[in-house]
Amino acid sequence: MVREFLSRGANYTGALVEREMLGELRKGIEKEQYQPYNEALDFVRENQPFDPSDPDPRFANDLHATIADALRLKDYKHLEFYTAVGSNLDQFHGVDAFIEWHTDPENNPKAVQRVTLDITINPQKGESYKADVLIYVPSEGLDPKEDREEFAELVNNTAEEILEKLSHQSKT
Repeated sequence: MVREFLSRGANYTGALVEREMLGELRKGIEKEQYQPYNEALDFVRENQPFDPSDPDPRFANDLHATIADALRLKDYKHLEFYTAVGSNLDQFHGVDAFIEWHTDPENNPKAVQRVTLDITINPQKGESYKADVLIYVPSEGLDPKEDREEFAELVNNTAEEILEKLSHQSKT
């Protein structure tokens, strides 16, 4: 996964991590000007490179499946993973991806809980992020084949944080 780029001598950047672990919007659809938050969310939803209920990047897919299993969802389509990498939501609002859980799709299709994500290799990011959950990836990268335990731990820890945020939202 990410290590493939390192072995070829590429610079390991935050943008590379975002694309490799979360995916990125389809090319050529970027907006040049600022979009308000809700417009940026809509734009991201409309321009996904994959089915949000079955995301392509390995990390996003494993994270989605882990959360769906923990929520005991019968239909994974009620949980959607959206990449925002390269979008105005990323650039102006600090959100690299988000997850939406449709809590009552049959009776209330508008009943949705959302958790936003920011991924980084910068251990100094601290509290300077805007998303609900910060995902820290070691600067040397994580390969799901070579670093199985660390990769699984990152998926599980991130899923736990997201589930905690979803649980908190349902209480408010």
